[in-house]
Amino acid sequence: MNKIEDWQSLINKPVLSVDEKEIGVVSDVQPLHIIVSAGPVTPNKYNIPKNLINKFENGVVYLSSSLKEVSDNHEFE
Repeated sequence: MNKIEDWQSLINKPVLSVDEKEIGVVSDVQPLHIIVSAGPVTPNKYNIPKNLINKFENGVVYLSSSLKEVSDNHEFE
């Protein structure tokens, strides 16, 4: 994992799964998780542990999980 020093810089950045599917955009950063929102009107929200971030490169957050894994395990309201 790339060492991320300024976690706030992830806000409003796109998030891609390991299978290169767009999950959403980082809407908040918490001590152990990032909150990712997807969809304009009633967005899906995902509470993704920071340890699932593979890298942050060229303004994009890359995860080490697939879209299905994120949907199945980290979706919340």
